[in-house]
Amino acid sequence: MKPSLAASILATTVTAALLVGSCSAALAAEPAGSAPSAPATTAPRTLSSVQALGAGATAARISALDKAIPRVTANAYLSATDKDRVLGTLNGDRAAMVTLAAKIAADTDLTVAKADYHSIFTGYRVFAVAIPQSLYAAAASGLQDAAIPALLSAQATLVAAISGPLASKDTPAIDATMADLASQIRSAQQSVSGVSVFALSVTPEQFNSNHEILAATRASVKTAAAAAKKARADVASVKAALT
Repeated sequence: MKPSLAASILATTVTAALLVGSCSAALAAEPAGSAPSAPATTAPRTLSSVQALGAGATAARISALDKAIPRVTANAYLSATDKDRVLGTLNGDRAAMVTLAAKIAADTDLTVAKADYHSIFTGYRVFAVAIPQSLYAAAASGLQDAAIPALLSAQATLVAAISGPLASKDTPAIDATMADLASQIRSAQQSVSGVSVFALSVTPEQFNSNHEILAATRASVKTAAAAAKKARADVASVKAALT
């Protein structure tokens, strides 16, 4: 394979690899509490127990937000509009957790303290909505705006090579891998389409009514990332066969 062609495919493959890896890492970064969370099944019976639970719940969310906010700030693929929206939600939720922590600690009435504690889960949904939707939007943007275009570029380079200077090296196996490459890219494109917009539109109120509202979104991002990873492997396979 000519050095220039090899370098071109290598560059796009490396770009796609980095981005697909970052998308997988984004999904892996979901906090352990990102599954539907709710107050303890057995209602606390004393003011001090509510306050202790409230302190723990707000501290856990503040800690998770303190990790999520810098990641979003540093993300190069979220559009400015989406980044502002995500950061607005995350920073707003962090401020709310700080306020709630102080309020619950200062509450003198058990009923009021219970209501404040309950609002941690129903009013903000840090683990179930805010952080997951930011991760899904970031992963989708990275795939849609960078990883998939890099794969398309590698595909075009390979097609040009096989139909031109390296036509003599073409084989049925290479053709089958190229067909799979095209299929995987289409799968990634279709799976990730509209994901970011929908993910960022979900509210805590919607999640309260339907705890599975983001399940399909997460599945779509995972499907797209897996397809992009397979496409990257196809590119590497054809490149090796043409070398």
